[in-house]
Parts: sequence; C-alpha cells; structure tokens
Amino acid sequence: MSKYRRALVTGASSGIGTEIAREYAKRGVDVVLVARREDRLKVLADELTDEFDVEAEVFVADLTSEEGRLMAEQRLVAETKPIDVLVNNAGMVVDEELADSDPEVRIMEVELNVVAVTRLATCAASTFKARGPRWTGSSPTTPSSRPVRCGRRCAWRRASRHPRWRVA
Repeated sequence: MSKYRRALVTGASSGIGTEIAREYAKRGVDVVLVARREDRLKVLADELTDEFDVEAEVFVADLTSEEGRLMAEQRLVAETKPIDVLVNNAGMVVDEELADSDPEVRIMEVELNVVAVTRLATCAASTFKARGPRWTGSSPTTPSSRPVRCGRRCAWRRASRHPRWRVA
C-alpha cells in the first residue's frame, strides 16, 4: 500500500506513461490518466479498475495547447479528489533534421516538452506546498529525473557563465 492516494500521469495513453500508471494502480493508488487519445485512456482505465480495484479517471487534454495545459492545471489544484503525485511523462520527439522539419511541429514539441512540463511542475509544487506537511514529500516528478532544483552547481547555470557560450 502506498502513502499516496492519487497520481496524475501525463502521456498515459502509451509506453512509459501506461506502465507508470499501472505501477501506481498496482500499489493501490488511484490514477488520473492524461493524454489526447481518449479511446486508449478508456481502455487503460477499464483495465486498471478491473485488475487493481482503483479509480482510474480519464482526463483528455492536449498539453501542446494553452487550453489543455490550463485544464490540467485546474485538475491539479482541485480540492475534490486531490492529486498527491504528478508524473510529468508526456513528451514528443521530432526525428528529422531541423532544416527539413516543419516549424509548427517544432513549436508543438517545445510546448509539450518544456512549457507543459514547467507549468504543471510549478503548479503542482505550489499546490502541494500550500496543502501543508502531508504533501511536502510528494514533489513533482518526471520519469527520468529528480525534482528540479537549481543552486550553485546547476549545470545550465555553470554553462551559461562559460566564456565559450556567452552571448556577446
């Protein structure tokens, strides 16, 4: 049994997101499944509910759009059925050379991989902090990294001071 009650998992319609949602459900944690593909989310929600006897909420949102991000943020701050954990898993890769790619697709990539991740993590962190000590251990996560902290040893900060990368 987990200390968490409900996890919001972005990119839950396939791949790693599906497996992360499954692992939380296996531990008795209710899940909010976020992605664009409602049909896949419904199938997964039914599987998780039947197999693990948890509540699996289908939440359709396109995180490449401002509207989708706002919807997800509103779900994160909701007082009814509050979220304990954010798994910021949604992402995309444009697998072609920059010169051959569509700029609009590249912008969507940044909106999803940078803007959505930052907005949702910031929203979750401030929400968890405001809720008090019960939520302090539930920092926003991505599957491949630790919660974002930046101090004197932060790599991007050091690199930005390196003479080779300074903007003239």
